[in-house]
Amino acid sequence: MNETSFQRMPITKIDFNAAIPSNNGCQDRESIFISVGRALSSWELVETCMADMYWWLIEFDADKSRSYGSKFNSSKKAELLKKAASTFLPKYIPSFSINEFELLCQNYIDAAMRRNEIAHGIVKGFILNGNVNAGLFLGPASYNTIKNKERTPQFYENAIEKADTDPFYAYGMNFRFTDQDIDYFNSLFECLRVQSVQLNHLISMSYITKNN
Repeated sequence: MNETSFQRMPITKIDFNAAIPSNNGCQDRESIFISVGRALSSWELVETCMADMYWWLIEFDADKSRSYGSKFNSSKKAELLKKAASTFLPKYIPSFSINEFELLCQNYIDAAMRRNEIAHGIVKGFILNGNVNAGLFLGPASYNTIKNKERTPQFYENAIEKADTDPFYAYGMNFRFTDQDIDYFNSLFECLRVQSVQLNHLISMSYITKNN
């Protein structure tokens, strides 16, 4: 099977950068909880597609498959995928660009960052300027030093300076999401899943065609 006999959309970069955070949060926790559940379910479908792809790329090598299943870090999984693709693609789909495959892997890594924020976030309410109810957002837990700003003297100086222009700064969070933000990321997870499914189909059919 070649690429001309299977029409698929080319793999393009998916921008998982967060949009400018809203200053208006949600009015109830349930809407955020529902969006989180929806996004995490979509993410697991992405993970399943990538794992299935690896199974084809390694031509059903059980030992290599177990190695992939033991990796929890998406970057490490992506490295295994790229290594397997560098052998499989020239053999079965020589016309397919390894650069395009690496772009899929980068989309996967970028998406995983957002997935982790969604999966490990906490729903919090915010009061601004002492009395303004800004609503509810999904934000990082306070113990997460990577996703919260370090409380240095400079941080507190900045918080005072930004009190009028960015009142959320004083909370020190590196992200805050509404239910609509999470639903947006969910739609991007779905785009990544479609990319993965289409490439998976090409890979599997190319393998089956050449071995029959």
